[in-house]
Amino acid sequence: MKVDAYALTDKGDSRALNEDAYGIFSQEQFYVVADGVGGRQGGEVAAKETVNQLFYGVHRLYNLLANCSEQEVQNLLKLNVDETNQVVINKGLAHTELKGMASTFCFVFVFLDMAYYSHFGDSRIYVYREKKLRALTQDHTVAQELKNSRKYLVSKQQKNTLTKAIGLTSEQSTKIQLETIKSGDIFLLCSDGLLESFSEREIEKYLSKEQAPKELIKEMILDARNRGAKDNITAIILNVS
Repeated sequence: MKVDAYALTDKGDSRALNEDAYGIFSQEQFYVVADGVGGRQGGEVAAKETVNQLFYGVHRLYNLLANCSEQEVQNLLKLNVDETNQVVINKGLAHTELKGMASTFCFVFVFLDMAYYSHFGDSRIYVYREKKLRALTQDHTVAQELKNSRKYLVSKQQKNTLTKAIGLTSEQSTKIQLETIKSGDIFLLCSDGLLESFSEREIEKYLSKEQAPKELIKEMILDARNRGAKDNITAIILNVS
């Protein structure tokens, strides 16, 4: 499968720093978005470290995958996420100014005719297929847990509280999921800054346009800025053919 990818990031209207990071690694067909956790020291460092370590692991393992089963690929990717988490934890412990740093992430790894994907936190992955948008991930937040249990938010703090993030704790379960890819699929990976501006219905309308990823992603981020987006905004669009 051929993947045409493009990414863009913007710091938004109210942030002094862009604490988002992304990576497009075309040779390995590995694509990742990370969002440094707001309110924690070193969010920018955590996001960049997350992207770099996740890619390093995939690059290191890439030549071993040819003879692996799907389950073995999943196990290797899970190990990579777990190692990345520990690297970020250790770096935060080693540097006082980075204490408590953490980052969300979401990634898609295309191998043969499968998309292997994973995430921590509220960075999301969508697939647009046959004129319909589908969320592949569900946020790791207190708000989502309350929604799942049909309970209501008590405070705004609950809405923004993550239950998983790279660097948060060493005791986190990692899940690597699979999606069979088809020609014509469009994948969207994004930080929560994009989601603050658009509903899923609006995202579906954007992805239904017959535009190159580069032009489409520019339009989405410009429109988000015009709506007064305050948070950092990062997105990757993947067109599969």
